[in-house]
Amino acid sequence: MNPRQALKSGLLALLSLPAAMNRAWALPILTYHAVTDTPSRIAVPPALFRRQVAHLRQAGYRSITFAEAARVLDAGPQDALRLVCFTFDDAYRSVLENAVPVLQEAGFVATIFLPTAHEGRANRWDTAAPPRGWPILSWGELNALARDGFEIGSHTRTHPHLPELDDASLKEEVAGSRRELEDRLGLEVPSFCYPFGHHDARTRAAVRAAGYRTACTTEFGACIAEHDPMRLPRIGTAPLRTPFQFRAALGGAFELYLRARGRAAPRPAATSNLRRDRAPA
Repeated sequence: MNPRQALKSGLLALLSLPAAMNRAWALPILTYHAVTDTPSRIAVPPALFRRQVAHLRQAGYRSITFAEAARVLDAGPQDALRLVCFTFDDAYRSVLENAVPVLQEAGFVATIFLPTAHEGRANRWDTAAPPRGWPILSWGELNALARDGFEIGSHTRTHPHLPELDDASLKEEVAGSRRELEDRLGLEVPSFCYPFGHHDARTRAAVRAAGYRTACTTEFGACIAEHDPMRLPRIGTAPLRTPFQFRAALGGAFELYLRARGRAAPRPAATSNLRRDRAPA
């Protein structure tokens, strides 16, 4: 372990006790992209993913989809309930090959967010290779996953930076992708994921107006009932390379560490009416 890693582990250890003592019930929504041994800033190796799933199963967690997570959060704190939500951005084929069998073996489900214009093709929005060029799941594969209990959510049509778009283009990316998903899957699509995690008040309003009930960001943190359903934080897994780091993220210590550095999700307003007031009918 190099000095930087040792310092980070020491800080996490110091934060673990107060995090465990002070943390109310929270729902961890885990962010993944690719599950592959190919080196990339957004990849988690298959062996590491298997260990993370095994830890969650042994710890007594039950998995739910992102749409189910929104309903659970709307119902309020679930003190004795150990729930976890797996989300996979971009719908890479490596998820089907290396993550889905592990999840199914554990009795877990997940939500996969698809940029619909890239279905059956490849990543063309990133400049780095990889992930540029990584293959994306087809409609046939996505329909099969939906039949197996996996949720397919929207990641726009072309994976753009939404705040940079004009109003017409924004509407087409957000509402158009929902229409296409519902036509292809024959299912309601209530869940949205902001490409690159980029969002602002205008994009969140567009997502709400398109009929989505909930949307997720890349802001780091576990979810509580007070979070805006159009701005749910998640726990990014790519930097969690050791079992200790993974447990620290689940228990809240990693979030405290990032908050101390100004890199965690903003704290929501402390009112139980926030979600009900903002959630669409």
